[in-house]
Amino acid sequence: MSRDNIIGLVLIGAILLGYSIFMAPSKEEQLRKKEQRDSIAKVEMAARQIEQDQQKAKEQALAEQKKEEVLLLSDSTANDSLKSEYLQGLYGPFGVAATGEQKFIVLENDLMKLSLNTKGGSIYKVELKNLFRYDGTPLVLLDGPENKFGFNFYVGNKSISTPELFFKPFFDGKQSIDSSYTVSGSDSITIAFRLYPQQINETRESYIEFVYTLKGDEYMLGYQVNFKGMKDIIPANTTALELDWQASLLRQEKNLKNERNQTTSYFKYVADEVDYLTETKDVEKKIPSSLNWVSFKQQFFTCVLIAEKNFDKGTVSSVFETKNDSILKQMGAKMELAYDPTSDYTIPMSFYFGPNKYRTLKQYDHDLERQIPLGWSFFLMQWINRFAVIPVFNFLETMNLNYGIIILILTVLLKLILLPVAYKTYLSSARMRVLKPEIE
Repeated sequence: MSRDNIIGLVLIGAILLGYSIFMAPSKEEQLRKKEQRDSIAKVEMAARQIEQDQQKAKEQALAEQKKEEVLLLSDSTANDSLKSEYLQGLYGPFGVAATGEQKFIVLENDLMKLSLNTKGGSIYKVELKNLFRYDGTPLVLLDGPENKFGFNFYVGNKSISTPELFFKPFFDGKQSIDSSYTVSGSDSITIAFRLYPQQINETRESYIEFVYTLKGDEYMLGYQVNFKGMKDIIPANTTALELDWQASLLRQEKNLKNERNQTTSYFKYVADEVDYLTETKDVEKKIPSSLNWVSFKQQFFTCVLIAEKNFDKGTVSSVFETKNDSILKQMGAKMELAYDPTSDYTIPMSFYFGPNKYRTLKQYDHDLERQIPLGWSFFLMQWINRFAVIPVFNFLETMNLNYGIIILILTVLLKLILLPVAYKTYLSSARMRVLKPEIE
């Protein structure tokens, strides 16, 4: 390279450097722009929060109004024909299931205890056994009426929401009267909840059935929805049903801020990788393509809903809870499922309620382990974590060591493994320092 070329390159570099220095905004301008961006972000967040609060208040008001009206009509002094007429006008053929007695049925295995509610036929409470919160109290993932799960659809011009209606529990084909069932080891137990509309065809029973199957030694809960004899009730043009899952995730760890920032929704595309919502802000995402599963993940635990026939599309959301420190976030998933109104129809699904343990999640072959941050985007990092760190961690865990001690041991082991590399790097650096005066 000639002297002129070198001078030219130096001048070009000097011009670019000078341009970047003189055109760069001052510290005051940078601070002003940052404040402006922060202000806009706060306004947008406040607007979203107001909109969400208004929508929630509206939904609660409508639900309370409907509840009060139903309770009023449930009064023994009310005229039976008036009650029946009103409920039929509100729920159509499902008006007969709008009133009833709320009961809880407990399903328990070696690992968890589930409370199922006859109102909505859904899961009311999930407690993991042999695990505890930071303060020593039982570890409860979900609890309370704010956890909503069910189907939304129309019958004529009537909006039907199954969480508002009363189901009848069945065990072994007969209506259940027991309040608790326990299973252990390799055994399993099945309980069903049936939602009966007004019977139209006297020769054929019609109902919607939620079937729960629990094995004795698993965190996985089988869940199947059966539509039996609904051809004359659900309109023939209904080709999809909306599944609405709302949950308030409960705090488990002492560091609330850290746990909230590691709580979000994960979902797996049928034809693609696992994706997730950003953890550090409120977000709602519409998903136009098919999903295999959706989850509400906390720092160390997760609640997953798996659809064997896949979800067609949906919307998932994650919102920080700002008023209650016992709740991490308000999670939501509204998913669309295909439906065939011409005959009896079955939707097979399953739940997972349990720890974010690689070995446990991996065994189900749904890529559930992708919820664990192992550096999936960089192959070398994920290999080290999967085939070195996790096996050593699992081995140390079998020795009943405190997790803090396990992490300390892992840190020391990694330092020892990297010691030869660090030593060679230091040696090369020392040699260069010795040779540098001679080179110059």
